[in-house]
Amino acid sequence: MGYIDFIVSIGMIVLFTMIFLLFVYQTKTRHRGAPDLTFALFLGVIAAIIRSLAELPPFAEDWYVTNFRVMRFAMLIWSIQFLFIWRFMERLDNKNIPSTHVWSISSTFTASLLSNIAVVFFNLQQYQRVHDFFYSLFGFIAFGLSAKILYQVYVDTEKETTALIQFVAVAVLSISFVIDFLKFYVPGIFFVGNVLQLLGMLIYVISLLYNIDYIYRLPCKIQDLIIFSRDGPGLFSIGMKADEKSIDEYLLSGLIVALNSLVQELKPKIPDERLDLLLTTKRVMYLEFGTNFVVALVASKLTWFLERSTKRLLKILDEDPDMLECKEQGISLPTEKTLAYLKTVFPYLPLNEMHVY
Repeated sequence: MGYIDFIVSIGMIVLFTMIFLLFVYQTKTRHRGAPDLTFALFLGVIAAIIRSLAELPPFAEDWYVTNFRVMRFAMLIWSIQFLFIWRFMERLDNKNIPSTHVWSISSTFTASLLSNIAVVFFNLQQYQRVHDFFYSLFGFIAFGLSAKILYQVYVDTEKETTALIQFVAVAVLSISFVIDFLKFYVPGIFFVGNVLQLLGMLIYVISLLYNIDYIYRLPCKIQDLIIFSRDGPGLFSIGMKADEKSIDEYLLSGLIVALNSLVQELKPKIPDERLDLLLTTKRVMYLEFGTNFVVALVASKLTWFLERSTKRLLKILDEDPDMLECKEQGISLPTEKTLAYLKTVFPYLPLNEMHVY
């Protein structure tokens, strides 16, 4: 039993360390980052190391009590990790996290946190089972909601294999928490929950090694992306099908000029954010205004990462002398350079399936 627990703990250390280092490396080399996920992966390494300490041979009379507290402290760190992973996933799917999700996560996390503190810091071992219940419930909900988002990615990407692999991995993680709690009531499944958690992480790691950009894959369809001068003229456009454009550049150019005038007139009373989103029944047109450029996006919905990427693209364009020169001359932006920026800023955008028009 002790050897199996120790092997599992070492395996989790290796996995979490590999994921963390891989993610940090990709963040550095590709000039993008996701703070929530990076911090979550770091917490995973710390929690796995703390857990391994609980598997060391006894070296004192009260080692069982110390072992018990160390294990519970590792679970506390893991709970915080789950919280940040869930928030990262939600931002892939939403601009603002739904209140029902926030309530279910915050209530179970708080209950798990308080019961954990009672057990670890006040030695109230009668709350052990209470903590196990809320810890498992919190993990089940956090990864369950994440699995739901990844399933939407699978559907919206026309059932790509990598999306399916990630959905299965996170779904296995969610189910593992139910099984882990049932070990107190069902004989013979003591290690099944831990094995499934390890398996889920392993599947997810393999999917990232295959395609690291899938970390940022959005569960929404991006139909068109057009870059305009702040004065109105279109400078670059790309879409899923050049012969089925969602928007007319010239009409949108006139709209941007009109919006610019309207924004300046209403600026003292209405912030710019209220004028950046046009809604239809099935799509949204998102307009982000920079200092010199405007980016127009047509997508199935607006998410936190999509908005963040658009703002980053505008910052890059505003700081590039070549792009500013094209804007001043009213000529198209250089295709190769613009596509390179899009690939960096929108790693989830299927540029190989899109056409410049």
